[in-house]
This record gives sequence, structure tokens and C-alpha cells, in this order.
Amino acid sequence: MTMRVTTKYKAKSVDGFPSKLEKAVYEILRLQEKAGAISNLKRQECVLLSDAKISWKVDFSFEENGKKVWAEAKGL
Repeated sequence: MTMRVTTKYKAKSVDGFPSKLEKAVYEILRLQEKAGAISNLKRQECVLLSDAKISWKVDFSFEENGKKVWAEAKGL
């Protein structure tokens, strides 16, 4: 018996990404990184939001103009 995993919004995983949108966002960010507009691109980084150790796993993080940026890929 084969079990299918469905996501909350019925997104279909593609090439190791949970959705087509997330893969597309990653590809855009990779192009920006190659062009030198951003650096240190990471996927699924765990970020602590408070001293109470509340964490959030962001889709992408990167540096832009010396500042850390977190980005989420969310569809409609």
C-alpha cells in the first residue's frame, strides 16, 4: 500500500521543494546571488524569534546590502 503525502494547500512537491512556487522563488534568488545582488543564500534556516526559544523555519535567508533578509514563498 502506497501512502501519498498531501500538503496543507495541496501543493505538489517538485525537485525537493514543497511547491512549484518555492522552487521558482529559489531559482530567482540563485540568479540574484550569481549576479552579486545578494549573498549567503540558505534554505530552511531555523531562526530563534525570542529568548523563550520560539523558532521559525524560514523558506530562505540571505544577505543584501550587509543586512540579513528572511523570505517566505506563499501562494494564494
